[in-house]
Amino acid sequence: MDRRALPGAGALRRRRPGAVRDDDLERRAGDRAPAPARPGSRRYVSRPEHDHAKAGNLNHALALVRTDLVAVLDADHVPDPDFLSRTVPYFADERLALVQTPQHFYNTSSFEHLRPGVDLHEESLFYRVIQAGKHHAGAAFWCGTNAVLRVGALREVGGVATESLTEDLHTTMKLHRAGWRSTYHNEVLARGLAAGSPDAFYAQRRRWAGVRCRYCGTTTRSPPRG
Repeated sequence: MDRRALPGAGALRRRRPGAVRDDDLERRAGDRAPAPARPGSRRYVSRPEHDHAKAGNLNHALALVRTDLVAVLDADHVPDPDFLSRTVPYFADERLALVQTPQHFYNTSSFEHLRPGVDLHEESLFYRVIQAGKHHAGAAFWCGTNAVLRVGALREVGGVATESLTEDLHTTMKLHRAGWRSTYHNEVLARGLAAGSPDAFYAQRRRWAGVRCRYCGTTTRSPPRG
């Protein structure tokens, strides 16, 4: 977990008590009972099982939250203070399930970036052009982090999908099938850690491509396993 992530979450405007989930920290911490959350505080939550990885973590948290909306940020992503104030207003639409924002990175010397010190990176085309086009077609999808989701919508479709390694895309497909809408806010509101080396980059992309390509010819009831 990036040590800037918790202060960044605490600085969010319109903030509420938060829960933190991280598999690596969880294994080191064991099953210690978390302290009660104070208003504006962050609380570390652990669970005795570690099945379904990130999807399992989120579903465990869904059983604990008492809010209408949840913001999902990977442990290396630091949100801007305006992250919530720029995304929450979209939920005036009662059938909106999620708002996704771009993924952007602060380590501009990574393998993904055009050159050190330049913001342009390998995912810029997708997040600044393709997702914007999908938004206008009503097909924007959750990308796992830098997003806000409606708790009731997730619960209606059985929580975050656990049937595949790309739980974000699979969950979006379930939400769209159930009549929920999604939107894409094309403004960088959080920054994370890009793959720093060729090995890390290709391992990540092979995992994504191997699962997502096999969605062709399948349904959300019986997705492929990675």
